[in-house]
Amino acid sequence: MDSRKRPNTSEEASAPSFLVPVRALGRICDGRVSPTMYHRGGKWFSAVCTGDSFVVLAIDTLQVAFAGPRVAGRIECLGSREDLTFVVWTSTKGITSLAAYERADLQWQTTVGGGDVVRVLPFGEVLILAYKSGRLETRSARDGRLLREMQSQQTQLTECMHPDAYLNKVVLGHENGAVELWNVNTGTLIYTFAGLDSAVSCIVQSPVIDVVGIGLQDGRVVLRNLREDRDLGTIRGDGRAVTGVAFSPVPGEDRLLVIVGDAEGDITVHEVADGRSRPISTVSAHRQAVVF
Repeated sequence: MDSRKRPNTSEEASAPSFLVPVRALGRICDGRVSPTMYHRGGKWFSAVCTGDSFVVLAIDTLQVAFAGPRVAGRIECLGSREDLTFVVWTSTKGITSLAAYERADLQWQTTVGGGDVVRVLPFGEVLILAYKSGRLETRSARDGRLLREMQSQQTQLTECMHPDAYLNKVVLGHENGAVELWNVNTGTLIYTFAGLDSAVSCIVQSPVIDVVGIGLQDGRVVLRNLREDRDLGTIRGDGRAVTGVAFSPVPGEDRLLVIVGDAEGDITVHEVADGRSRPISTVSAHRQAVVF
């Protein structure tokens, strides 16, 4: 057991006070499913999974804006666009369903291909479903109708994200460290990037166009320029799988803060400046994985 972990109530009592509301939410939220965020009416909201249901939280207060209905299975992933929340779940009979809710009201529901869904990604009027098997589907966000299917030839797919300013493109990460760029409008593989020697656990857009942070199972975060297929630097952790990455530029300064969550509940803030990185603080947020 990690000596920094204290599996008793004293850990919670000594935690920073700003984490108390988040820790309370963590007791009811399902840590397997990444939350989604969207902006509406000048405010930010987040949809989070609670097992077989979801709730939407107002980010500024962390209060529940509304709760969704229960579905007939355990939720696998969520997606959000304005007032719509897209939910994927698999029933005990192995049937995988996709549904859209406006607040708590069902708008449509359809059955989708079998297999674990890694990500449901709203993409304008289209939804992208990414499966662990490497299959991608584009579906209408209006009714769930299947529009196109694609199949990656790499090993198990672990992540799917849309890089800013890349029209109709998604980046895929795989268990073998492969990273691919696909055009979901034409259904074609555009480019396979230089591989990484660890499984990809997350891919996040940085504040800089063309640059993403790629979190890996071996604890590293690789900053990669997609246009040039070039690594700009590597943030090294303590070997724990990276489960979340976020970026925070420092106004008026030539440095960047990179926040990294790991599989055992720690959040570490790294400072990146002049091509180098250094950890500046670590907070024990949860006893399980931190999910951004």
